Amino acid sequence: MATGEPNPFQFTAGFRNGLDYIPEDGSGRFQIFTGSLKVAMDNIGKTGYPFTQGWYQGSTTWSNGDNTIKLNEESRLNGGSIHFKLARGWSCLFQLRTTNSDFFDDQLIEEGFTYDPNQESGVSSDPSRYPYVMVSEDDGFFGNADSYALIGLMEGDYLSLDVDADFADTAQLRVRIDGVDYFDNTKPNEDVWVKMYFMRYWDSNYQFEPDEIPITDPITDPITDPIVDTICADGYELQNGICVLKQDQDQDQDQDQDEDPFDLDDIEVSEIAILATLTLAGYVVILAVRNR
Repeated sequence: MATGEPNPFQFTAGFRNGLDYIPEDGSGRFQIFTGSLKVAMDNIGKTGYPFTQGWYQGSTTWSNGDNTIKLNEESRLNGGSIHFKLARGWSCLFQLRTTNSDFFDDQLIEEGFTYDPNQESGVSSDPSRYPYVMVSEDDGFFGNADSYALIGLMEGDYLSLDVDADFADTAQLRVRIDGVDYFDNTKPNEDVWVKMYFMRYWDSNYQFEPDEIPITDPITDPITDPIVDTICADGYELQNGICVLKQDQDQDQDQDQDEDPFDLDDIEVSEIAILATLTLAGYVVILAVRNR
Protein backbone atom coordinates (compact mmCIF):
# COMPACT_ATOMS: atom_id res chain seq x y z
CA MET A 1 0.00 0.00 0.00
CA ALA A 2 1.23 3.48 -0.83
CA THR A 3 1.32 6.66 1.20
CA GLY A 4 -2.14 8.21 1.45
CA GLU A 5 -4.01 4.93 1.77
CA PRO A 6 -5.58 3.90 5.10
CA ASN A 7 -3.32 2.51 7.80
CA PRO A 8 -4.03 -1.25 7.59
CA PHE A 9 -3.29 -1.70 11.28
CA GLN A 10 -5.69 0.96 12.61
CA PHE A 11 -8.63 -1.05 13.96
CA THR A 12 -11.68 1.15 14.59
CA ALA A 13 -15.36 0.78 15.51
CA GLY A 14 -16.81 -0.20 12.14
CA PHE A 15 -14.35 -2.93 11.24
CA ARG A 16 -16.90 -5.77 11.07
CA ASN A 17 -18.81 -4.24 8.15
CA GLY A 18 -15.85 -2.46 6.56
CA LEU A 19 -17.06 1.03 7.47
CA ASP A 20 -13.93 2.03 9.39
CA TYR A 21 -12.64 3.63 6.19
CA ILE A 22 -14.64 4.75 3.13
CA PRO A 23 -12.61 6.22 0.23
CA GLU A 24 -13.67 9.57 -1.23
CA ASP A 25 -14.72 7.87 -4.47
CA GLY A 26 -16.61 5.12 -2.60
CA SER A 27 -14.46 2.34 -4.07
CA GLY A 28 -12.98 -0.33 -1.79
CA ARG A 29 -13.37 -1.50 1.80
CA PHE A 30 -11.77 -3.79 4.37
CA GLN A 31 -13.15 -7.32 4.70
CA ILE A 32 -12.42 -8.93 8.06
CA PHE A 33 -11.35 -12.56 8.26
CA THR A 34 -13.83 -14.08 10.73
CA GLY A 35 -12.11 -17.45 11.06
CA SER A 36 -9.48 -18.38 13.63
CA LEU A 37 -5.73 -18.49 13.12
CA LYS A 38 -5.91 -22.29 13.05
CA VAL A 39 -8.56 -22.19 10.32
CA ALA A 40 -6.31 -19.87 8.30
CA MET A 41 -3.32 -22.18 8.81
CA ASP A 42 -5.36 -25.23 7.81
CA ASN A 43 -6.45 -23.60 4.53
CA ILE A 44 -3.15 -22.38 3.15
CA GLY A 45 -3.31 -21.12 -0.44
CA LYS A 46 -7.09 -21.27 -0.78
CA THR A 47 -9.15 -18.36 -2.15
CA GLY A 48 -10.59 -16.18 0.61
CA TYR A 49 -7.90 -17.13 3.12
CA PRO A 50 -5.00 -14.90 4.22
CA PHE A 51 -1.90 -17.06 3.61
CA THR A 52 -0.27 -18.11 0.34
CA GLN A 53 2.08 -20.49 2.13
CA GLY A 54 2.53 -21.71 5.66
CA TRP A 55 2.68 -24.58 8.14
CA TYR A 56 2.97 -25.40 11.83
CA GLN A 57 4.76 -28.45 13.09
CA GLY A 58 6.47 -30.03 16.05
CA SER A 59 5.13 -29.58 19.59
CA THR A 60 2.30 -26.99 19.49
CA THR A 61 -0.76 -26.13 21.59
CA TRP A 62 -3.82 -24.08 20.50
CA SER A 63 -5.83 -21.78 22.81
CA ASN A 64 -7.83 -18.51 22.85
CA GLY A 65 -10.44 -19.86 20.43
CA ASP A 66 -7.66 -21.24 18.20
CA ASN A 67 -6.32 -17.71 17.72
CA THR A 68 -3.15 -18.35 19.76
CA ILE A 69 -0.62 -21.08 19.07
CA LYS A 70 2.03 -21.99 21.63
CA LEU A 71 5.30 -23.27 20.21
CA ASN A 72 6.64 -25.55 22.92
CA GLU A 73 10.34 -25.83 23.68
CA GLU A 74 11.21 -29.52 23.92
CA SER A 75 14.43 -31.12 25.12
CA ARG A 76 13.80 -34.62 23.73
CA LEU A 77 11.26 -34.02 20.95
CA ASN A 78 11.01 -31.53 18.10
CA GLY A 79 10.01 -28.12 19.43
CA GLY A 80 7.20 -26.09 17.88
CA SER A 81 7.56 -24.01 14.72
CA ILE A 82 5.34 -21.90 12.47
CA HIS A 83 5.64 -20.15 9.11
CA PHE A 84 3.11 -18.08 7.16
CA LYS A 85 3.18 -15.55 4.31
CA LEU A 86 0.44 -12.98 3.63
CA ALA A 87 -1.56 -13.20 0.40
CA ARG A 88 -2.19 -10.23 -1.88
CA GLY A 89 -4.40 -7.53 -0.34
CA TRP A 90 -4.20 -8.92 3.22
CA SER A 91 -2.89 -7.27 6.40
CA CYS A 92 -2.69 -8.58 9.95
CA LEU A 93 -1.57 -7.75 13.48
CA PHE A 94 0.11 -10.33 15.73
CA GLN A 95 1.67 -10.47 19.18
CA LEU A 96 4.69 -12.65 19.89
CA ARG A 97 5.63 -13.56 23.46
CA THR A 98 8.39 -15.73 24.85
CA THR A 99 9.60 -16.71 28.30
CA ASN A 100 13.13 -15.95 27.05
CA SER A 101 13.67 -12.63 28.84
CA ASP A 102 14.71 -9.63 26.69
CA PHE A 103 14.72 -11.85 23.60
CA PHE A 104 12.86 -9.64 21.09
CA ASP A 105 14.46 -6.48 22.46
CA ASP A 106 17.93 -7.98 22.04
CA GLN A 107 17.21 -9.42 18.59
CA LEU A 108 15.65 -6.29 17.07
CA ILE A 109 17.86 -5.11 14.22
CA GLU A 110 16.34 -1.67 13.55
CA GLU A 111 17.11 1.07 16.07
CA GLY A 112 13.46 1.96 16.48
CA PHE A 113 9.97 0.50 16.61
CA THR A 114 8.28 1.24 13.29
CA TYR A 115 9.64 1.60 9.80
CA ASP A 116 8.14 3.65 6.97
CA PRO A 117 9.97 3.09 3.64
CA ASN A 118 8.30 6.25 2.24
CA GLN A 119 10.06 8.50 4.75
CA GLU A 120 13.70 9.53 4.44
CA SER A 121 14.18 9.14 8.19
CA GLY A 122 13.12 5.49 7.92
CA VAL A 123 12.46 4.61 11.54
CA SER A 124 9.51 6.22 13.36
CA SER A 125 7.62 5.70 16.63
CA ASP A 126 4.33 6.93 15.12
CA PRO A 127 1.67 4.13 15.17
CA SER A 128 0.07 5.63 12.05
CA ARG A 129 3.13 4.55 10.06
CA TYR A 130 3.50 1.12 8.61
CA PRO A 131 4.97 -1.49 8.29
CA TYR A 132 4.60 -1.90 12.02
CA VAL A 133 6.99 -3.48 14.53
CA MET A 134 7.21 -2.89 18.27
CA VAL A 135 9.06 -4.70 21.05
CA SER A 136 8.92 -4.55 24.84
CA GLU A 137 11.80 -2.62 26.31
CA ASP A 138 14.54 -4.23 28.40
CA ASP A 139 12.96 -6.34 31.11
CA GLY A 140 14.94 -4.69 33.87
CA PHE A 141 17.94 -5.42 36.06
CA PHE A 142 16.89 -8.95 37.00
CA GLY A 143 15.63 -9.86 33.51
CA ASN A 144 12.90 -12.19 34.76
CA ALA A 145 9.95 -10.90 32.71
CA ASP A 146 8.61 -12.29 29.43
CA SER A 147 9.60 -10.60 26.18
CA TYR A 148 6.98 -9.27 23.73
CA ALA A 149 6.85 -8.16 20.10
CA LEU A 150 3.96 -6.65 18.14
CA ILE A 151 4.15 -7.09 14.35
CA GLY A 152 1.98 -5.86 11.51
CA LEU A 153 2.31 -7.68 8.20
CA MET A 154 0.96 -6.97 4.72
CA GLU A 155 0.89 -8.83 1.42
CA GLY A 156 4.16 -10.63 0.72
CA ASP A 157 5.42 -10.23 4.30
CA TYR A 158 6.01 -13.30 6.44
CA LEU A 159 6.77 -14.69 9.88
CA SER A 160 8.98 -17.76 10.32
CA LEU A 161 9.80 -19.04 13.81
CA ASP A 162 11.34 -22.28 15.11
CA VAL A 163 11.95 -22.35 18.88
CA ASP A 164 14.60 -25.09 18.82
CA ALA A 165 15.86 -24.83 15.21
CA ASP A 166 14.61 -28.37 14.54
CA PHE A 167 13.21 -27.85 11.02
CA ALA A 168 15.24 -27.00 7.91
CA ASP A 169 12.22 -25.41 6.16
CA THR A 170 11.59 -22.83 8.92
CA ALA A 171 13.77 -19.88 9.97
CA GLN A 172 14.69 -19.61 13.65
CA LEU A 173 13.24 -16.07 13.86
CA ARG A 174 12.44 -14.03 10.79
CA VAL A 175 9.92 -11.22 10.44
CA ARG A 176 10.30 -9.92 6.89
CA ILE A 177 8.35 -6.76 6.05
CA ASP A 178 8.67 -5.12 2.65
CA GLY A 179 11.92 -7.03 2.11
CA VAL A 180 13.45 -5.92 5.43
CA ASP A 181 14.35 -8.43 8.18
CA TYR A 182 13.56 -6.95 11.59
CA PHE A 183 15.19 -9.54 13.86
CA ASP A 184 18.40 -11.53 13.90
CA ASN A 185 17.73 -15.11 12.88
CA THR A 186 18.25 -16.60 16.36
CA LYS A 187 16.22 -19.38 17.95
CA PRO A 188 14.25 -18.38 21.10
CA ASN A 189 15.11 -21.67 22.84
CA GLU A 190 12.08 -21.13 25.12
CA ASP A 191 8.28 -21.37 24.75
CA VAL A 192 6.77 -18.84 22.32
CA TRP A 193 3.12 -17.76 21.95
CA VAL A 194 1.91 -16.38 18.59
CA LYS A 195 -1.39 -14.53 19.08
CA MET A 196 -3.56 -13.12 16.29
CA TYR A 197 -5.33 -9.80 16.90
CA PHE A 198 -6.93 -9.54 13.46
CA MET A 199 -6.50 -10.25 9.75
CA ARG A 200 -8.32 -8.37 7.00
CA TYR A 201 -8.46 -8.00 3.24
CA TRP A 202 -8.72 -4.83 1.14
CA ASP A 203 -11.46 -5.39 -1.43
CA SER A 204 -10.80 -2.77 -4.12
CA ASN A 205 -13.82 -3.88 -6.18
CA TYR A 206 -16.45 -3.00 -3.55
CA GLN A 207 -18.60 0.06 -4.36
CA PHE A 208 -20.37 2.04 -1.64
CA GLU A 209 -23.71 3.66 -2.37
CA PRO A 210 -23.49 7.45 -2.96
CA ASP A 211 -25.40 8.24 0.25
CA GLU A 212 -22.91 6.15 2.28
CA ILE A 213 -19.88 8.19 1.24
CA PRO A 214 -19.05 10.79 3.93
CA ILE A 215 -18.11 14.38 3.14
CA THR A 216 -14.41 14.77 3.93
CA ASP A 217 -13.41 17.67 6.15
CA PRO A 218 -10.55 19.38 4.28
CA ILE A 219 -8.91 20.36 7.58
CA THR A 220 -8.72 16.83 8.99
CA ASP A 221 -8.49 14.61 5.95
CA PRO A 222 -8.57 10.99 7.27
CA ILE A 223 -6.45 9.84 4.34
CA THR A 224 -3.52 12.26 4.50
CA ASP A 225 -3.81 13.03 8.24
CA PRO A 226 -4.48 9.73 10.04
CA ILE A 227 -5.76 10.13 13.59
CA VAL A 228 -3.44 8.36 16.01
CA ASP A 229 -5.26 9.11 19.29
CA THR A 230 -8.26 6.90 18.58
CA ILE A 231 -11.28 6.58 20.88
CA CYS A 232 -12.15 2.89 20.84
CA ALA A 233 -15.73 1.62 20.74
CA ASP A 234 -17.19 -0.77 23.32
CA GLY A 235 -15.52 -4.14 23.13
CA TYR A 236 -12.19 -2.71 21.94
CA GLU A 237 -9.10 -1.46 23.73
CA LEU A 238 -6.32 0.91 22.73
CA GLN A 239 -2.96 -0.82 22.41
CA ASN A 240 -0.06 1.42 21.30
CA GLY A 241 -2.29 3.71 19.24
CA ILE A 242 -4.33 0.88 17.69
CA CYS A 243 -7.87 -0.21 18.60
CA VAL A 244 -7.95 -4.00 18.84
CA LEU A 245 -10.70 -6.41 19.76
CA LYS A 246 -10.62 -7.37 23.45
CA GLN A 247 -9.70 -10.99 23.98
CA ASP A 248 -12.10 -13.40 25.70
CA GLN A 249 -10.13 -14.20 28.83
CA ASP A 250 -12.43 -17.11 29.72
CA GLN A 251 -11.04 -19.07 26.80
CA ASP A 252 -7.45 -18.90 28.03
CA GLN A 253 -6.63 -21.85 30.24
CA ASP A 254 -2.99 -20.86 30.55
CA GLN A 255 -2.56 -18.18 33.19
CA ASP A 256 0.32 -16.68 31.22
CA GLN A 257 -2.04 -15.91 28.36
CA ASP A 258 -4.43 -13.96 30.60
CA GLU A 259 -1.98 -11.06 30.69
CA ASP A 260 -2.66 -7.79 28.90
CA PRO A 261 -2.03 -8.36 25.16
CA PHE A 262 0.72 -5.77 24.74
CA ASP A 263 1.20 -3.13 27.42
CA LEU A 264 4.72 -1.75 27.47
CA ASP A 265 4.01 0.31 30.60
CA ASP A 266 3.50 -2.89 32.62
CA ILE A 267 6.82 -4.28 31.46
CA GLU A 268 9.00 -1.26 32.17
CA VAL A 269 10.99 -1.18 35.43
CA SER A 270 11.47 2.31 36.91
CA GLU A 271 14.85 3.60 38.06
CA ILE A 272 13.43 4.12 41.54
CA ALA A 273 12.36 0.48 41.80
CA ILE A 274 15.79 -0.71 40.67
CA LEU A 275 17.57 1.58 43.16
CA ALA A 276 15.33 0.42 46.00
CA THR A 277 15.90 -3.22 45.13
CA LEU A 278 19.69 -2.81 44.97
CA THR A 279 19.70 -0.95 48.29
CA LEU A 280 17.72 -3.73 49.95
CA ALA A 281 20.02 -6.37 48.47
CA GLY A 282 23.07 -4.53 49.81
CA TYR A 283 21.55 -4.30 53.28
CA VAL A 284 20.86 -8.06 53.30
CA VAL A 285 24.50 -8.77 52.37
CA ILE A 286 25.77 -6.53 55.20
CA LEU A 287 23.59 -8.31 57.76
CA ALA A 288 24.78 -11.71 56.50
CA VAL A 289 28.46 -10.68 56.89
CA ARG A 290 27.91 -9.34 60.40
CA ASN A 291 26.17 -12.52 61.56
CA ARG A 292 28.82 -14.94 60.29
